Amino acid sequence: ERDAILLSEGEKAQQSLDIERGELFRCLWFDFGDEPGRLLWIIHHLAVDGVSWRILIPDLQEACEGRPLPDKTIPWTAWASQLTKVAGTKKVELPFWREIVEHSGQLLKAGAPAVTTHDESFTVELDEEETRSLLTAAPAAYHASPEDLLLAALCLGLERWTGNSLAEGVLINLEGHGRENLIAGADPSRTVGWFTSLYPVRLRTGRDISDTLITIKEALHDIPGRGVGYGLLRYQGHEELACEPQVAFNYLGRFTNLENATAWSLSGEAHGSPVASSWKQNALFDINAVIAGDRLQFHLSWPSEVFDRDEMARLRSIVGKALREVLAHCREASPTFTPSDFPLVKPSRKILSGLQRKYASLGDILPLTPLQQGLLFHSLEDREAYQVQLRFRMEGNLDPERFRRAWQQAVDRHDLLRMAVPEGETSFMVIVDEVQIPWRYADWRREKNPNRKVEAFLQTDREEGFDLSRPPLLRLSLFRVADQAWEAVFNSHHILLDGWSLSQVMADVMTLYAGDEPGRPLPFADYTEWLREKDTAVSLAWWQGALAGFDRPNHIDLPAGKGGEGFGETVLHLDSELSHHLQRAARDLKTTPGILLQTVWGNLVSRITGDSDVVFGNVVSGRPAEIPGIERMVGLFINTVPVRIATQDKSFKELVAELTEVQGERQEH
Repeated sequence: ERDAILLSEGEKAQQSLDIERGELFRCLWFDFGDEPGRLLWIIHHLAVDGVSWRILIPDLQEACEGRPLPDKTIPWTAWASQLTKVAGTKKVELPFWREIVEHSGQLLKAGAPAVTTHDESFTVELDEEETRSLLTAAPAAYHASPEDLLLAALCLGLERWTGNSLAEGVLINLEGHGRENLIAGADPSRTVGWFTSLYPVRLRTGRDISDTLITIKEALHDIPGRGVGYGLLRYQGHEELACEPQVAFNYLGRFTNLENATAWSLSGEAHGSPVASSWKQNALFDINAVIAGDRLQFHLSWPSEVFDRDEMARLRSIVGKALREVLAHCREASPTFTPSDFPLVKPSRKILSGLQRKYASLGDILPLTPLQQGLLFHSLEDREAYQVQLRFRMEGNLDPERFRRAWQQAVDRHDLLRMAVPEGETSFMVIVDEVQIPWRYADWRREKNPNRKVEAFLQTDREEGFDLSRPPLLRLSLFRVADQAWEAVFNSHHILLDGWSLSQVMADVMTLYAGDEPGRPLPFADYTEWLREKDTAVSLAWWQGALAGFDRPNHIDLPAGKGGEGFGETVLHLDSELSHHLQRAARDLKTTPGILLQTVWGNLVSRITGDSDVVFGNVVSGRPAEIPGIERMVGLFINTVPVRIATQDKSFKELVAELTEVQGERQEH
């Protein structure tokens, strides 16, 4: 009797919704006396999507228990009102979507009605163990998602069911949550409304299950902006994008029992049809996959006017078998990367296959920065070039093994310390997950001249150089030269680190040696992604303007016989008094000591060369302030940028003011 009441009253409530009168909401309470009651909450799909229910239900729990509700996010109406403007920014996606809809692909049933009523359905269900595999171990084999695997199984099933190859693809309508980062400063994460995006994809099968999985995963990852641009473009004047795939698929993910309240749980009892019997579907197959009660339910509805029950029973069997075949294949497969796992580089499948064979613990592939590419070019000509050899002496008690472990932990923490450049490549680097730091240890306390031994080792160490294709591009050596004295040599390739980063690594090593935990390291990928997204056209225009009219370098005439090749180094130490005067002058002129020194240097070069227009290089940290925590990131960031000083008819104070103003602009470019 209780089930009949729930079904009868639920059906009435479902049918009572009326969008023309604005009646989109019903809430019914069923009081069953001593037994738990039932709350039936019905909202028309025009007002909510799947994500909305994940907001509303916990909020209702919180409100019933007297707890304050979380802050609201942007109202749905405010979001929707800005979508027309957003559509203009999506026009770059038009070629992609036009290619998708250009051909209808493989049809399930030629000549089928454009719209039909879905009056039949079936459900394929996986058991708890199979579902657990779908959510965890199976996707991990291809670094994929459960949705990738479900769509691969669906396409394999459709191919076997129709008897026609899907090598040319089948069009499938997919659903996305639509809550993308479309509007600056707008957060829709806790907004109730219908944000769902619908978009078509063309999915193909491959030579076997592995090829099919990779092909479908890559096709899904190639979709720009998770498909939200398609609807914006189609319904904002681009009717050429209209298409009606015969298959619609929606993966709803896990819908678990209610949390944070032991007295609440989701009821599985029938409560009326959520869809009107007269509703016409554009797709012949409407598929919803959801994880409910720790089991996957793969629900497919279809029109009896097009398909009979026997052929659909055969499809049910085929799809269920394909699902289990995909799971079994993934259990046996070795972990395999695909191009979309490395979006900053997108290597071809052939190149990626070779990299996985060469680097067993491949973890990431990142583009080389422009400075790294320059260092790589010179290093290929000279194996010993660009080594940074750091020698430091330590006195007191030292545990060599603990010292080595601290360095190993530092290498494990910072991804760029595990990089290499594959042989023959000039545009990207690989990061491996596991690598042991090369380590040498010797006790030279009995040597007559330990210092000479260290000096000889430094030369040998430099001559060894680095093979840039073999990580790590660093090594550590420790020599005990007295009972309480140690000499350490850390050698690394400059393509890894600048001075700032080396200091960060050293600080981490000391912290780790002491048994403490340094701050969380930041991945170098954050910087390479920022670099890729930076508008270089704006920076190029700024530099072209800054250097306009300067067409030859400043030339310093050397005395006869003083020429030669190579380089030297001169260090000038400022005493404390002069340093104090420099600091005070900088404060008086509202600038920095660095700007003052640049001005002095520019004037000096102008006097020596006789040029009133001077350009020289200035080394900068290269760490963009807009990346949070950039000061803790380890890598190669430094850069040398031109500084231009036009000295003619300008006082020293005017030059300082000019350089100070330009400095702020230059940092942005």
